[in-house]
Amino acid sequence: TAQLIDASNDRHLWSQTFNRPLTAENVFAIQDEIATAIVAALVDSLGIRIDGHPRLAQATDNLGAYDLYLRARALFQARRDLDVADDLLRRALEQDPEFVKAWELRAAMQMVMVGYGYTTRPPAEHDRLGLAYAEQALARDPDSAMALAARANIRFLSTFAGRDRHEIAPSVRDLERSISIDPHDTSARNWLGMILSAAGRMDEALATFSGCVDIDPLFAPCV
Repeated sequence: TAQLIDASNDRHLWSQTFNRPLTAENVFAIQDEIATAIVAALVDSLGIRIDGHPRLAQATDNLGAYDLYLRARALFQARRDLDVADDLLRRALEQDPEFVKAWELRAAMQMVMVGYGYTTRPPAEHDRLGLAYAEQALARDPDSAMALAARANIRFLSTFAGRDRHEIAPSVRDLERSISIDPHDTSARNWLGMILSAAGRMDEALATFSGCVDIDPLFAPCV
């Protein structure tokens, strides 16, 4: 059941129950149906205009792999139990090796695991693994926003730590392209802000971090 509530006065504006058999074949169709209904409710109840129709690209036809991915993504966004999240993605990719979103998220996971202390492996190994996972995603989808962002972040952090040497400009371009593909990716905005700050471009960095907070005020890395 999806509900729309006016948080200022707890007034009920809209609700709808979706009762469907859930299978690997129809999970994305159900998500699309719910998204469409919610958009229609927002337009009718709030009097706003939304151009276009929300479309959810089918990421995998393996429901088990998709469930593992969603669990890993939640941990990644919360920045906790990242070693568990990485293993969830490993299992998802065993079930569906063509699952681009699992490849890209596993790429992004590597440097975050290092930064938050969820690994005992050398950082250089995570550099190598992260770049390899990003290339796996990009080989399947050259417009994988998360893979572009992860690749840029790995190259920047490995250079900043003195483990490798990469120019900053290509990483900035990758992150800007990532954000143009997925403007709501807070991780990409956070990583771009970090690089701009390291390059001394403080006004641009502050604007980037502010944009990140505007999208998700509870996303701690950008605050």
